[in-house]
Amino acid sequence: MLATLCLLAGAGAAGPALASGLPSLQLGFGDGLYTASDSAVRATWLERSAALGARVVRMYAGWPAATRPADPADPADPAYAFTSLDAAIRDAAAHHLAPLLVFSGAPSWAEGPSRPASATPGTWLPDPAAVGAYGRALATRYDGHFPDPLHPGLALPRVKLFQLWNEPNLSAYLTPQWQRRAGRWIPVAADQYRLMLNAFYAGVNATVAGDTVVAAGTAPYGDFGHGQRMMPVVFWKNLLASPVSFDVMAHQPYSIGSPPTKALDAGDVAVADLGKLTSVLRAAERRGTALPRGEHHQLWITETGYDTRPPNPGGVPVATDARWLEQSLFLFWAQGVDLVTWYLIRDQPPGGPPDSSSQTGVYYYAGNPKPAATAYRFPLVGHRVAGGKVRAWLRAPQAGTLVLQARSSGRWATVRRTVVSAAQILDLPVPGRPQELRATVAGISSLVWTL
Repeated sequence: MLATLCLLAGAGAAGPALASGLPSLQLGFGDGLYTASDSAVRATWLERSAALGARVVRMYAGWPAATRPADPADPADPAYAFTSLDAAIRDAAAHHLAPLLVFSGAPSWAEGPSRPASATPGTWLPDPAAVGAYGRALATRYDGHFPDPLHPGLALPRVKLFQLWNEPNLSAYLTPQWQRRAGRWIPVAADQYRLMLNAFYAGVNATVAGDTVVAAGTAPYGDFGHGQRMMPVVFWKNLLASPVSFDVMAHQPYSIGSPPTKALDAGDVAVADLGKLTSVLRAAERRGTALPRGEHHQLWITETGYDTRPPNPGGVPVATDARWLEQSLFLFWAQGVDLVTWYLIRDQPPGGPPDSSSQTGVYYYAGNPKPAATAYRFPLVGHRVAGGKVRAWLRAPQAGTLVLQARSSGRWATVRRTVVSAAQILDLPVPGRPQELRATVAGISSLVWTL
């Protein structure tokens, strides 16, 4: 855990949050904009991400080898096409943002044999040896010493964060999920993913020490017994039943309803249900099946968000979206999450069939901010504790003097002044029976939180 926090601090994250005595919460975004072909688009959204306090950008690296490389562990093999990814990583480094490289989908030569027509291309029994070799190629190319093909005498930037696959408990990404054996449905996707993850971990760590391997963010909901999905608790229990190597557990919760709404089924994990996963993880650490032994594996949220109305008619009002964003960050922090990469920074293009695009950004597609942009930069949540007392939880957007105000009986009054560091987490008692809370620091204002 310490190594991961240090590497984020090296990318510009605020280490002083730990000095407050409360755990920190690092923030980032996941968005295809970071690997867009247009360098001006990349630069715009990287700059806005950094301005909102993000320190990590989840970037989709793909598996850029249409034909089998002669040496799949060699990033200089001519079968690899890394040019566009190199450019995206250079740009992220220029904005002091740490890339989290993620890929899912195997090229046809790296899939298992006899893929059925029902399986999406790229999902069928990816070859663990090929996955491991690609992990080594990625880590080698971005070890901070690999020569930059476009800038002789310089090296490509260092990347330390690598995530294997997306939502491997869904058949959209990994097949098969289940197999029928002796009249029973057996969950097999976790076994396949374990082989892949162990190989990937070994490949990444074969090059340079200090990289972080993130296990794929699981989807929040699954099917009973068998189907196209596996409940995340079932997936993780099966994954951790045998030795498996990784540094970070990742999950991707989407709530049906407000953030405190728990999943109806015991095997599903929404925003407020993360204890279901951490209990499984800590038990595996004690057994020694979660490797490396003795390591306290972090928990990251690598995708979450809420569609808004407008532009999605099925979304929530933008004011509700902002409140739910703040509430989600608070609940993640309270459940021991170390990093959240919000999905997305900008809405995808609206229109088309339902669910064909996401409007979960903190900016509209046109580029103007939603209230969620303020909520992300300066989250403030009023919450009640024992005896009905109120506390104000917040994450400071900047260093300076924090002024916390509360409104009671129609009047605003300052209830706390304190010096804070950038990204510092505070959980402050609020006297009386406030109806609303707000805060400012360094000229930056939070949204008003209504209790």
